[in-house]
Amino acid sequence: MNRQQRRAAARRGNLPARPVAPNRSAPQRRAQLDAQLAAAAEHYQRGQFADAAQLAQQVLAADPNNITALHLSSLLALAAGRNDTAIDILDSAIRLGDQAAELYATLAEALRRAGRPDEAIAQYQRALALEPDNAETIYNCANVLLRLGNHTEALAGYDRALAIQPNLVQAMHNRGNALFELQRFDEALADYDRTLAVNPRFVMAWSNRANALLQLRRYEDALAASARGLEIDARHVASLSVRANVLFELRRFAEAAEAYDRLLVVDPAYPYALGRAFYCRLLCCDWTDYDRTVALVASKVAAGERAAPPFMFLNMADSPEQQMQCARTFSRDRHPAAVDPMWRGGRYRHAKIRVGYLSADFRHHPMAYLMVGLFERHDRSCFETTAFSF
Repeated sequence: MNRQQRRAAARRGNLPARPVAPNRSAPQRRAQLDAQLAAAAEHYQRGQFADAAQLAQQVLAADPNNITALHLSSLLALAAGRNDTAIDILDSAIRLGDQAAELYATLAEALRRAGRPDEAIAQYQRALALEPDNAETIYNCANVLLRLGNHTEALAGYDRALAIQPNLVQAMHNRGNALFELQRFDEALADYDRTLAVNPRFVMAWSNRANALLQLRRYEDALAASARGLEIDARHVASLSVRANVLFELRRFAEAAEAYDRLLVVDPAYPYALGRAFYCRLLCCDWTDYDRTVALVASKVAAGERAAPPFMFLNMADSPEQQMQCARTFSRDRHPAAVDPMWRGGRYRHAKIRVGYLSADFRHHPMAYLMVGLFERHDRSCFETTAFSF
């Protein structure tokens, strides 16, 4: 495998298509082992994993400390979903004293797949200490940071990868995702456009472009972008979802209900789609299957499923317990507890009790007017109040 092929595999989300350079065995075995390893690597690249595994095991039977065969075995374990096995193999290879960057990069991928992202980042950093200009490793590390919610650090990683490899299209796209999470929607849109200029059939980029336009309230443009994605893949879940959401914002509720229904055909458990479809029908005074649908949504909410957004669910259930369950499920999903919370149980003493009010409605809005009396009734000698508008 040449360097270009290995990098292409990394861009597809895989790790190196070729194991690291072999540990030289006795001269009389070298030619045979190298030939077996070359054949095994070829089988691996073609997806012929059983044949690759058989050859790798033959090499390890003759040379148990062969780094190339160990690395290939770890890649085969990853391909089979045996992440812990891959981690054990890579740990053994590294303990043998080999400091190849690709071993650390593969270990990072195994840790990521095993749900150990913090450890994965540490291994990516070790790989980059040895190969600081490896764009794929930088990109993969940035992806883990993005999933952890470290959006600013992820953005810096994508910038670094693109400075080395300007046409790394996945990095362009995911840079847009980092900017989107930072609510820098105009900049995210520019990255999605740059991605699509390189690859016009990148369906996820069309979907994310539509989402950025939705946030910018450019609804007709968002609808057009989602349509482009669906032209490429009519069953693309993210494109179906954003199309339904845009139609909702355009107050085209009958079309939105149909769009959510179409989404549910493709993914029956898509978060909140069932409740959104039903709510859109209620707005159209369409009471078809009303009792059955209310019971269905309520049962899913009671089971802790993401069946409806809380404010929409208020129109479907009168039970305070069910409404609270819906709100808790939504909160855990959209606003999970911070890994590093701002408040860690410490006590603060002040002359007055401090009370904060958070709202998006501190403006010309009924809530703001109705709350005036409450604010006025605070005893200023006992309470210090602060309003946080978002």
